[in-house]
Amino acid sequence: TLKGHGGPVNGCCYSRDGKSLLTCSSDRTIREWQSSPPFKCLSTIVGHTAPVNQVCLATSGRHLFSVAEDRTLRAWLRVALEEEPP
Repeated sequence: TLKGHGGPVNGCCYSRDGKSLLTCSSDRTIREWQSSPPFKCLSTIVGHTAPVNQVCLATSGRHLFSVAEDRTLRAWLRVALEEEPP
């Protein structure tokens, strides 16, 4: 069990190299986790104003995308974990 989200987990995806797992939640956050024991949370991404329904990684692994109930699709630069400008 991965503990950290403050609400239900709505989606997840593995990184291409299998070393991390991304989850998105009704708590409006995205988290990146180590995919092997001890399964620690590596980072938390905040920016959506409503539950996040899905998260996915670009094949390059450099960008991730999230969709939320705030009617936005956001693109994030994974390295810096900052939202990319429009």
